[in-house]
Amino acid sequence: MVSILVAIPFLTIAFFLFIHFRFSPSNPVRFARMIAKQQRLVLRTISKADPGLSREKAYLKTMGTRTPHQEEELLKILKQAKAEAKASVEPLRFNELVCRLAISEYKKRVPPEKQKTEMFPAMEAAVKALIPDGI
Repeated sequence: MVSILVAIPFLTIAFFLFIHFRFSPSNPVRFARMIAKQQRLVLRTISKADPGLSREKAYLKTMGTRTPHQEEELLKILKQAKAEAKASVEPLRFNELVCRLAISEYKKRVPPEKQKTEMFPAMEAAVKALIPDGI
């Protein structure tokens, strides 16, 4: 009986520590992969649910599922990516939007003195490895 009373708090603390470190942005690349996997799944779900939705609206709706961002911020990210895509004569790519989203969310969640900005290219590579250009 006593061992159960000791085990329950220990398991609860272990569970919360696991969740904290698993979804923490302390590792920027793993954080970007997590966001990319979630965004890819959400985009597929939205595309299946509403096949008549334009690509840009589907992208915006998908990015809107990330809680730390306001709609104005998401529109700003989308407009900036669209402008850069026009300048480079390439189509708007979802993986570029997710890269920007992951970096933006990382900057919001991690204090400036702890940010690893040198990892941003690795974050982009991780996102592009999970989300191909054709999406």
